[in-house]
Amino acid sequence: MTQTHIALIAPAGVPANQTPVLAGPEAEMPPRRKTLSVLIGQLRRMADGFGIRVEDWAVLTRLYREGLDDVPPDLLPLMLKRVLVQWTNGFRLPLPAELRALIAPELAAHTAALLQQRRAEQQARRTAGAGSGSGLSARAGGGRFRPETRAEIAARHKARAEAMGWAG
Repeated sequence: MTQTHIALIAPAGVPANQTPVLAGPEAEMPPRRKTLSVLIGQLRRMADGFGIRVEDWAVLTRLYREGLDDVPPDLLPLMLKRVLVQWTNGFRLPLPAELRALIAPELAAHTAALLQQRRAEQQARRTAGAGSGSGLSARAGGGRFRPETRAEIAARHKARAEAMGWAG
């Protein structure tokens, strides 16, 4: 059974309670990818602890990366905490769907908050476009169509009737 140990050595001059600034390829990684790599690293440690054999970590890493791609980065530490506490199956690692199920309520709340924010932004754009008073269509002004007056509707119907030869 192989054990994975990761040691972080702070450079000289950095206090022990302060996180050192990363250098190298880790420094260029986006925060989402860093958090996901920490999650996968902990899953690897969990596999080592349970004695779970994994044939190809590259394939498994790609599976987790693709399966958890849309999970917000701020929920990944919560997912990690819950999987380390709640996962009791010592014969296999959790699948991405099982990891998502651990944070389902928080993920639903996050999605609802994003939806509410987008609706508010759309409503703000509609109100800003409709209040222009220019009389342009919704495509040009960004708001709703200008309501027709009864006179305009009557004139349109009369013109159509004359064109069809129905005028009396």
